[in-house]
Amino acid sequence: AWSRILSTAGIAASEESNLLDMVMQSDDTSFSLMGATWKVLGLNAATALHLFGRHFVRFSLRSGHASFLKSQGPTLPSFLSNVNSLHTALERDHPNARFPFLEVVCNELDDSLDLTYLSSRSNLKMLVVGIVEEI
Repeated sequence: AWSRILSTAGIAASEESNLLDMVMQSDDTSFSLMGATWKVLGLNAATALHLFGRHFVRFSLRSGHASFLKSQGPTLPSFLSNVNSLHTALERDHPNARFPFLEVVCNELDDSLDLTYLSSRSNLKMLVVGIVEEI
């Protein structure tokens, strides 16, 4: 499936190693790969982004980032309240990245929270839903 995704996205197999490096890719490359992925896998955009968000959390934990992620808070509300700080830390290594801003309002009376996703990439909100569900 991966070779079909690369082909559908118009990316030469010789460029694959550049994609697999832990470096920021351009939005054009990222969105091209995302579109090709859901086309090849027969998924709609919302489902594919949701699944990728869930996978991203598991991948991050397996890739040696578990301690860093767990240090952001022991509960979902505290973790989400620290996501903007996490993004600020990541910006040091990825200065051209455009991270979203999350606004979290906790309601302890009914044990709920309101999460507002603010980003110039509003089309990625289902990615955030997948991430939050997996956390």
